[in-house]
Amino acid sequence: MVISNLKEPTNILEKRIWNMLNTEKIKYNLAKRFLRFSTDSALVYMTYKIVYQVEIDNLKHIIEGLRYGETPSQIESMLIY
Repeated sequence: MVISNLKEPTNILEKRIWNMLNTEKIKYNLAKRFLRFSTDSALVYMTYKIVYQVEIDNLKHIIEGLRYGETPSQIESMLIY
């Protein structure tokens, strides 16, 4: 199931997926900001791990989308950035 352009969901499953994607995007953007502007080495390491994991997940989504013949717009809607 693909939620195109993250429009407001209609059923319970879509709402949970929509909330999860939005939470991951917020976490990713905060991690990028802290990674860029922090001077605390432990914080930089933890935010690097978050950004790294999201990038790995994005690569997995792209590979799986290509494998299952999804359109580029459907693949893009599932990426976190």
